[in-house]
Amino acid sequence: MAASANKDNQPAIKTAADAGAIDVNKVDAQVNASLARKVRILVERHPQAALTIIRHWMHETSYT
Repeated sequence: MAASANKDNQPAIKTAADAGAIDVNKVDAQVNASLARKVRILVERHPQAALTIIRHWMHETSYT
């Protein structure tokens, strides 16, 4: 692949993003979306268990 040049016909400097670096924010967003999807599926499949867990968490935080 040929290097691109800027308006002064100088070779463009490649950044880490151009070199295939991992975008941490994008990965974090994908992980969060995946986690939210998995939680939604668990709640849909086991609503009573999910409700019990949430009630337990609420009860725990009321004493801290």
